[in-house]
Amino acid sequence: MGTFLFLGPTGVGKTETAKAVADAYFGNENHMIRIDMNEFIQAESAQRLQETLTTKAKEDPYTVVLFDEIEKAHPRVMNLLLRVLDEGKIADLAGKMIDVTNTIIVATSNAGAEQIREAIKGKTSFEGFYEELKASLLDFLQKQGIFSPEFLNRFDAVVLFQPLTPTQIAQVVELMINGLNVQLKEQGVQVKLDPAAVEKLAQVGYDPVFGARALRRTLQERVENVVAKKILAGQVQQGQQVVLGANDI
Repeated sequence: MGTFLFLGPTGVGKTETAKAVADAYFGNENHMIRIDMNEFIQAESAQRLQETLTTKAKEDPYTVVLFDEIEKAHPRVMNLLLRVLDEGKIADLAGKMIDVTNTIIVATSNAGAEQIREAIKGKTSFEGFYEELKASLLDFLQKQGIFSPEFLNRFDAVVLFQPLTPTQIAQVVELMINGLNVQLKEQGVQVKLDPAAVEKLAQVGYDPVFGARALRRTLQERVENVVAKKILAGQVQQGQQVVLGANDI
């Protein structure tokens, strides 16, 4: 149904965007098959990828197929993916053709991340030079032999992701708190962070190199654990809202 290549630094939301696509198109973010291409760096792993993909596609033909860190795959594996992108079909190990035309294929890559960081330095967005940067980045990736022109041309669109701004990181914190409140709904407890606490979590949980990847762990350590201790100590009753400030986390 669509093929997309997401390029950008680690921890800027490429995988989360794929989950959002699965939720929007197929009704649930669980309709996503995530395949870590770090596991397919050897030539002989092509057959294993063939088995993995065909098995999962049979189980859930209406899904997002996410090839994470696609640049790590062995050339033989890439050739297999070229056929999938080109034909929308892949043979299982028994030789039976499996139709994957009802899937949305997303490949992510950190390749060229440093070029993106340098281009965006001192700016708040890609506005005004996005297409120019994309053309320059794709040219760089081809000259470095990371991706072939044949591979890049198989995608309906290549999307660049920029490093997150402080405002965006704070928004991610809010989204995670909303998710935590969904989990706590059965216990009748809700969590609210004041602005200073949101800012502190955003600062502590964000790393310029790894992006917001550590934010979830920071939330677990500084918010979920605090709330859990309050519940166990009987300090929070059903129906109450726990309001946390910067000093609480």
